[in-house]
Amino acid sequence: MEEILTGIDGIEFVHLGARDVVRHRIVQNIVEAYRTYGERGERSAGGG
Repeated sequence: MEEILTGIDGIEFVHLGARDVVRHRIVQNIVEAYRTYGERGERSAGGG
């Protein structure tokens, strides 16, 4: 989504990490799951 919408006036992106989530534990777990998933994708894209 960010790749498609970057450059449109009025749209900005904020990247949050697990430490930024303080309201509910399940949201923190979701953020962590996306981080882990992204790391796996980077490894397989890099040939490893």
